[in-house]
Amino acid sequence: MASLLVLAVIGGYIILSALAVCFVVRAVTKGRKIKLVAGIVATIVVTLPVTTVLLEYVQTKHRLERYCREEAKVIIFKSLEEWKRENPGVAKNLKPYDDKNAPDIISKGDGLHNSSTTKFLNPRFAHITKKEGPLQLNVFRHSEELVDTKTGQVIAILTDFSSGYGNPFLGARYGWRSYKVWLATDNCPSFDKNVTVFSNYFESIKNIGGIK
Repeated sequence: MASLLVLAVIGGYIILSALAVCFVVRAVTKGRKIKLVAGIVATIVVTLPVTTVLLEYVQTKHRLERYCREEAKVIIFKSLEEWKRENPGVAKNLKPYDDKNAPDIISKGDGLHNSSTTKFLNPRFAHITKKEGPLQLNVFRHSEELVDTKTGQVIAILTDFSSGYGNPFLGARYGWRSYKVWLATDNCPSFDKNVTVFSNYFESIKNIGGIK
């Protein structure tokens, strides 16, 4: 569906360009000033949209690439063994929550630009997902944190980035910007590798006291 939108945009641009050319052709029979104005208008109509779109695309992808290179990663601040040594005898009582006894999920923010969701894994740990942005040039930061709810300490974090505003056919939540489908990139190239590392640690923390 997104490809159809791109085709529609291209089709609209072609029609606009054709109209500009027709305007110039009709102006050829007029005076010199009219010809000059017609040429300037046609040039702007034909080149400005392409230049604007291309410039925004290049800048957005360059910024996304920089964020991915410098910040997209998994950091484990404390291993499972370290945490157990610092909290002797505690882990055995930390059975994972199920649907019946889990505390309510806590959601904050608007879900579009800046938001967070906190889900409690067991009596000591929570999983917090965050979205921030847009940062510079249509880029969003996504993070997942594992937090010791007693101390407030973040023991692991996964950071990733995306660009653009999603698929307008699934809901144009960002208004007219949702239709800039050419800006959309869901994740950094390192996402699959990072999420595997984080997920393995996530499961070990969730089930630190054994599977219920």
